[in-house]
Amino acid sequence: MAKKVHIVLLLIVFPLLLITNLSFPQYDDIKFEQIRIEGEIQLNNAICILQDHLGFLWIGTRSGLVKYDGYEMKVYKPSPEDTSSISGIFISALCEDQRGHLWIGTSMMGLNRFDYNTETFIHYQYNEGDTTTLNSNVVNTIYEDTANRLWIGTDKGLNLLNYQENNFIRYCLKEKKYKSEYDIDSIKSNRGKIFTIIEDQTTGNLLVGSDFPGLWLFDIKQKVFSTYKLIDSHSPLTNSSINIFHQAKDGFIWIGTNRGLAKLDRTLKKVEFYQMIITSEFNLANEFISLVEDNDGLIWVGTAEKGLAQFDPVTKIFKIFQYDRLNPNGLNGFWVRSLYVDNSGILWIALDSTGLQKLDNKKRKFKNFYHIPQNPNSLSAGWVYGICIDRKGSLWVGTEGLILNRYNNQVNQFIKYKYNPIHKLNLSEDWISCIVEDPNEQGVLWIGTWEDGLSKFETEKGIFRHYIPDPSDPDALSHRTIIGIVIDHQGIMWIKRAKGLVPTGQAYEYLGKTTGCFKIT
Repeated sequence: MAKKVHIVLLLIVFPLLLITNLSFPQYDDIKFEQIRIEGEIQLNNAICILQDHLGFLWIGTRSGLVKYDGYEMKVYKPSPEDTSSISGIFISALCEDQRGHLWIGTSMMGLNRFDYNTETFIHYQYNEGDTTTLNSNVVNTIYEDTANRLWIGTDKGLNLLNYQENNFIRYCLKEKKYKSEYDIDSIKSNRGKIFTIIEDQTTGNLLVGSDFPGLWLFDIKQKVFSTYKLIDSHSPLTNSSINIFHQAKDGFIWIGTNRGLAKLDRTLKKVEFYQMIITSEFNLANEFISLVEDNDGLIWVGTAEKGLAQFDPVTKIFKIFQYDRLNPNGLNGFWVRSLYVDNSGILWIALDSTGLQKLDNKKRKFKNFYHIPQNPNSLSAGWVYGICIDRKGSLWVGTEGLILNRYNNQVNQFIKYKYNPIHKLNLSEDWISCIVEDPNEQGVLWIGTWEDGLSKFETEKGIFRHYIPDPSDPDALSHRTIIGIVIDHQGIMWIKRAKGLVPTGQAYEYLGKTTGCFKIT
């Protein structure tokens, strides 16, 4: 006995849904979302980002400190009348220690510790007459090591917080053995700035990045600086200023420099060096000032004036994102000051002068398909009525103008099936309203039309068979206008039509595949 496909005619009149052009996920593209806040809070000059143990996102800007709970933002600015307000307006560094303290560095007004209970700030500032204070009010970086020691890097060197005494021990980036190599008054000539700090967890010593060329080591026990000895003494790292460190999940330390991106193997003391533009000369495209690893193990680097790049450690390939004023979903600036991945995996991007953006890799940008009159391989028309993706992954699109489109993803082109009055087994003489794949018969699409009934399309053969009403044939389709088709798990095909009634007690029709006739059951 031949298997039957049942077709049900629904009696409800549904509004017509029209789609102008067409969008489908493009998983190779990336969409950046701009964070926009109205009112006094200005995010146009974001400098640094951190998420605390409570889940708040803290954003340091040139215009104050911002706390963001995902819905609202609160800004903290210095107030001359309030000594417990934050000390400076330009926020340069953020760090949360293991005690749950939030530390805030400023560019000119020292260090602050935030009190969550009172929402006030405790100030730590340079005092010329007191050597137990910070050695400078210009704070560039704050870092806590595994022994819970808090280190502060300034434009005058390194500082260690003494928690018991609530003061600091100073260390300048100059030692006896370097007096001849570097000017003894290097600090006076703005040399010896510390930009970034990270712990070498194999020894407990600190790696230090500064405006002195090369990678520097601070010996915790000896309390002295020395150059970090690499196997390759001619590595580009030895002549590079280091801007940022990041320890990856696999234990390697990634280093952003003014000449490129470096990966340090501390065990072998070996460095791999990568550049977006291969050159021995300085190039802004290779000056990486921010750095982070995402949940997929990809390395994101922010540049000075040349945008953002994604580096794949496996393929060794950079994917570059630059500002494009015509792209509303693109990167919104040139200077990427800070990068941060929060607890949910969202990448936050601090852009100097153009604001704050975020990238959620779980959400992807949509690729648009348009009708381009000058391009015969584009979508056939702007009005799209029917869409179907078959089990092979082929995209089928029904548009106005008696044309069925099949998208070829490999060549990014549409193949078109057009109505031809000479051939009987071609596309129907009417606009397509809906498309559905037959789950029981491979390679078969069912196509509804506005005024020309139902069509069965055998995609491999390119053959169409049509079912239309015929008053003289009780086995024919009962109505020409079909605006929806659904085939359920029992193989019953439900048809939505714009108007018309089925006689009382006669709920649906079925199509006998052997006879090609519709029967009322």
